[in-house]
Amino acid sequence: MDFHGESRPIEPSIRRSPPSFIFSSLSPVVDGDTSDSRQVSYTPLVTADDDDEPTRPDTPSRDYSRRNSGSTSHRGERSSSSSDPTSKSPKSTPVLATRNARPKEISIKRVLSGWYLEILWCITSAGCFCALCIILYQFDDHPLPKWPLGLTINPVIAFLSTVSRTGFVVPVCESISQLKWLWYRKERHLADFQAFDDASRGPWGSLKLLVVMRTKAWILALLPALVLATSLLTSTLTQSVVAYPSRFEPLPSLPNATVRRAAQYWSSSPSAHWQEYFVAKVASEIFTGLNYPIDDDLEISRPTCASSECSWPLFNTLEVCTKTWNVTKHLKYAVKDYRLVNISLPNGAFLGRDDKEPIKSLNTDFAWLSTGHGPVSYDANSSELTNTALSNFFLVYDSSRVSPSAVEVLFHLCVNRYDVSISENMVSQRLNSSSAKTVEEPVEIEGLGSNFNSTSIVSPDDEQVKFPIGGLGLSIMGSALDALLDGTYNEYGGGDSLSSPGTRFGTLLRTSTLKNPLGQGVEDPIMGVVANVSRNIAASLSKGIITTNENDGAVSRAQVKGENLGPVTFVRVRWPWLLLLGSQIVLSVVFVGVVIMRTATSGFGVMKSSLLPVLFAINSEERASIEAGTTERKYQEEFTKIVEGAPGVVGQFSTGRLRRGWVLRRPHREI
Repeated sequence: MDFHGESRPIEPSIRRSPPSFIFSSLSPVVDGDTSDSRQVSYTPLVTADDDDEPTRPDTPSRDYSRRNSGSTSHRGERSSSSSDPTSKSPKSTPVLATRNARPKEISIKRVLSGWYLEILWCITSAGCFCALCIILYQFDDHPLPKWPLGLTINPVIAFLSTVSRTGFVVPVCESISQLKWLWYRKERHLADFQAFDDASRGPWGSLKLLVVMRTKAWILALLPALVLATSLLTSTLTQSVVAYPSRFEPLPSLPNATVRRAAQYWSSSPSAHWQEYFVAKVASEIFTGLNYPIDDDLEISRPTCASSECSWPLFNTLEVCTKTWNVTKHLKYAVKDYRLVNISLPNGAFLGRDDKEPIKSLNTDFAWLSTGHGPVSYDANSSELTNTALSNFFLVYDSSRVSPSAVEVLFHLCVNRYDVSISENMVSQRLNSSSAKTVEEPVEIEGLGSNFNSTSIVSPDDEQVKFPIGGLGLSIMGSALDALLDGTYNEYGGGDSLSSPGTRFGTLLRTSTLKNPLGQGVEDPIMGVVANVSRNIAASLSKGIITTNENDGAVSRAQVKGENLGPVTFVRVRWPWLLLLGSQIVLSVVFVGVVIMRTATSGFGVMKSSLLPVLFAINSEERASIEAGTTERKYQEEFTKIVEGAPGVVGQFSTGRLRRGWVLRRPHREI
C-alpha cells in the first residue's frame, strides 16, 4: 500500500492450496544475490516434535532459499521467484521473522542480561513479604507501638504489600509479553497476538488468554490469570491481617496494688496488761462476727487498688476456719410437759431442766449452746484438725415448727490459698485450696529468730512453705471462744441476756425457720444459719490475726503485691490473611522462571513488551502480498478483520523528508 498516493482496496484472492502461516526469524539472511529480496532463507523456530501444537491439519511448508530455486520442492513447495510482479502465482504466507540463528547453550550471563530487571522485581517482592512477616512477628501480641506522627502498623503493611504486589505483577506482565513471541513458534492466528498483549495489561485480559491458549501449555495461561485476577484482593486482605483488640495490662506509673495476709501467728508476751488487752481484743472480734449481717460475708482484708482493675498472684494466708456437722442423730432427750429435758450428746454434753422453767408452749423456741466438750464428728486423737483446733461448740435447737436438731461447729487454724482480683471496682475473692496439715520442726519466726522449734501449718500448694503457730495467743483465743459461745435462749424467758450468743443464735434460727430460707449452699435452714454465723466469727478472728502480725512487726511477708491494670490496645496478627500474598509471589516466581527457561532453550531473543520488534515481524514480501490482495483468501480475510477492528490504524511509518526520523503518514483513504 502506497501512502503517497491512493491506496488500493484489500481484495482477497482465492488460492487452491493454503500455505503455512508460521513465524520464523525477524531479519532474513540473504544467501547469494542480494538484489532479490524474496530469495532469502528462513529457519523455523520450532521443531516438529514441539508438544505445544494443538490438533491441526497438515499444511505444506516451503523453502525460500536460493539453493533450492532450481530443484524440485518438497510437498507443497513452490518457487518464490517470479519474473512478472503482477502475476497471480502463489505468494508466500505472512511470517513473523527473526534473525536466523542456531539456539545457543543456556548461559546464566545471557539469562541475567535479558531478565535482570524481572529477577530484581521478584527478589524485591519476596523481600518485602519477608520484611512484612518479620515486622508483624515482632509486634504480634504486643502493645500498639508509639511511632512519630501517630503512625500505626497499617501504613507499613500498605507500603510493603503494595511494593510486594508491584514486584510480582511487573515481571508477570513482562513474561506474558515474552510468551506471545514463544506462542508463534507454531502456526497461530494473528488475533492471538492482541490477546497476549491484552493479557499483559490486566486481570481481564489474562482471563481471556485462557480461551486462546487451549493447548498443553494452558497451565502457562492459568498461572498469570490466577496471579493478576487475585491481585485485586491483595491490598484489602493484607490490611485485614492485623486487629487491634484491647486487654488489661499493668500500669507501672501507679503504686503497687496490695492485699494483706498473715504469714504466722505467734504471740508470747508474758505481760498481764498485754493478756488483758488480748482477751478484750479477741472477745470484740467474736462479737463483731456474731452480730454481722447473716446474709453477708465479713471481709478479712480489703485489697488496695489505684485503678478500677487489679490482679494478684495466688497467695496463701493463715486464717481461722470452721467446719460444721449435723449431729442430730447423736442427740438424746426426753419430753415432759411439752418441754425437752435431759438433753445429752455422746461426748458428755448434758442439759437438765427443772420444773421451775416456764412450760414450753407450741409456739416457743429454744436454743442451747454448749462448749468445753470433746468432738463428736471427728476423732480427736488421729485427725489433723486436732493440732490446729481452737474450740468447738454444740447447738441444740427446738421449735414447734421443726424437730429438735443438733449441730457441731469447730474453729481451727488453717492456711487458705486465694485468687483475688478487682474488676470494675468489684472485689472477687475465690478460695482455691485449704490445708490444716501440721509439722513439728525448727522454723524461722519473724521477731523471734530462726531455728525456733514450733508447730507449723504447711501450704496447700507447697509443703516446704510453712506458717508457724503457737504462743499464748492460741490459748487465749480458744478460751474466749469457749467462754462466749455458751448459754441458752428461751423465747418466754429463763435464758441468757439478749446480747448473749445463745440469744443471737435463737433469734436468727427463729427467723430462719419462719421464713424457711435456704442457707448459703446448705439446704437445711438451721445448718445455714449456724454455718454463716460461724464463718463470720472466723473471718473476724482472721482479720485480728493479720492485725496482730502487723502490731508485732511481722510485716515483711504480711502483704501481697499485685498490679494495677489499665486498658491497653495491642496488636493481634491473623496469619492466614497473608497466605494470598505469599501464594501470589510463589506462583509469579514459578511462571517467570518457566518463561525464562523456555526462552533460553528456544533460541528466541528476549523481546518482552518491546514494540520495535513488531514493526519488523512480518517480512516485506508477505506485507506486499497482503497489501496487494494477492495472498490466500483465509489470510486476507483474517488481516481485513484485524484492520476493521482497529480503526486507529490509519497510516504507516515512513522516513521523514528531512531524514531525521520516522513519521506516521495518513493515507488518502483509510485502510
